[in-house]
Formats: sequence, C-alpha cells, structure tokens
Amino acid sequence: MERTVGELGFERGAIQSRVFTAARNQGLELCPVVTGPYLRLAITEQPNAPDSVLSAGRAPTGAIHVASEPLSKGVE
Repeated sequence: MERTVGELGFERGAIQSRVFTAARNQGLELCPVVTGPYLRLAITEQPNAPDSVLSAGRAPTGAIHVASEPLSKGVE
C-alpha cells in the first residue's frame, strides 16, 4: 500500500517518527528492512531518474521510499 506524507496528514512534511506514528494510527505497518532491495528486483520496468541528486542529500525525483524501522538508534 502506498501513502504520501501528505496523505498521512503532513502537507509540509514531518520528522520520521511523526510520519510513522500517523501511519500506524491509520492501520498501516512499517515494512521489513529487506523490502527495498526486493522491490528493486521485483519492479523490472523502472524508468531512470530524470535527475541525479544523490549527492545533494535527497532522493531522485520519482523515487519510492520504503518505511521501515531505522537500522540503528538515534537516526531520524
């Protein structure tokens, strides 16, 4: 199931913990950490990103973000 941060009630964005809490309040669960790589392998018709901004600290336009628990504490 896909939801945008706006659909979770944050039109201007929010910190990760608030987004995760809102998702849980809507009956959603976080994905296992391994979901991202499996999606990458499963979705074979992925277009190339129109921009290359990884060095700017953000994901390329059109990227899918998978919500899962942080791998280490204190990361938000």
